Parts: sequence; structure tokens; C-alpha cells
Amino acid sequence: PILLRSSGEMVRLSVGGPPFGLPPLSDSALTHESAHVQLMPGDLLFIFTDGLLEAENDGGEEFGNARLLSCLESARTESASATLHTVMAAVNQFVGYTRQHDDITCFVLRITE
Repeated sequence: PILLRSSGEMVRLSVGGPPFGLPPLSDSALTHESAHVQLMPGDLLFIFTDGLLEAENDGGEEFGNARLLSCLESARTESASATLHTVMAAVNQFVGYTRQHDDITCFVLRITE
């Protein structure tokens, strides 16, 4: 997840554990860390699956973190819906007609006053 503060600061939220839905690789119980973050008016929370960053073009190049961060920066003041549209349009333009091997799921939340 990425938190884009209304000030322009981008924060990578990294507390967690193994992705949900994956089978455990051992018999021990899976644990997930938790954390708290205060969302303020104007902040944008962008949660996504790995399929977004791993989307490939016809040259085998991945969309990657830098392109995502650039999209989020350009959509800094947009609504959640417009931000999602901006990101997905960029991914679609990048991959073109290349068949993808993973799904892309995104959750976008814009905090309003």
C-alpha cells in the first residue's frame, strides 16, 4: 500500500505478513503484524496487488514501482475514481496488447473533509 499525503509526501506502508489466499509453506501458524496510520483530509490510500507492478509490455519490461509512483504523483489532487482511471490507463497503454499472467486489483481511498 502507498499513502500519498495531501502535502505530497509518499509513504510506503510495509507492515503486514504473507499475502492472504496463499497456502502456508509450513505447519506453523501465519502471523500478520498490524499498525495504525492516521488518515487526514486530502490523503490518498492506494492498495494494489502485485499484478499491477508486474504487468509486462511486449519487451518483457514490467510496469514497475517508478511508473506507479509517477502516476500517483500526477493524480495527486484527483478523486479516488479519477486516480484509479489514471493508473489503469497508464498500465493499459504500457502493456498494449501483451497478454498478462496475473490479475490487477486496486483499492483507492481519498479522504475528504
